[in-house]
Amino acid sequence: MHHFLDPATLLTASLLWKSGQYDQPSRITLLAETPAVARGQEEFLSWVGSIRFSPDQIQRLGALQGSDGYSLFDESFLNYLQRFSFQCEVVAVAEGTSVFPGEPLVRISGPAIQVQMMQPALIGLIGGAIMKD
Repeated sequence: MHHFLDPATLLTASLLWKSGQYDQPSRITLLAETPAVARGQEEFLSWVGSIRFSPDQIQRLGALQGSDGYSLFDESFLNYLQRFSFQCEVVAVAEGTSVFPGEPLVRISGPAIQVQMMQPALIGLIGGAIMKD
């Protein structure tokens, strides 16, 4: 499993899937909190390009059960993950660029489900920033 795509993150994505709102346009912007040198963008973009779900990972996710004894993830969502293709637009300042408080470091626009799935990695890989919707 990808480090930032844990079952909790995927469960939230699954709820968007079930609600039918997964493909609604969405955007998230990460802003600098303090004066800093931008870092982590290249690692984030590399991580995004590596997202794939193997049959074994899909099978393990399908085996996870809630307290009610039913699978946490329905089959249609697992099929979506199996076919996952990143479709968001990512705009980021160049790594090493000086930024000031409130300036955007990264903006992701795309289907709500994918924007939501990217949030933990955005926070984890690009430190010293705040989220703004």
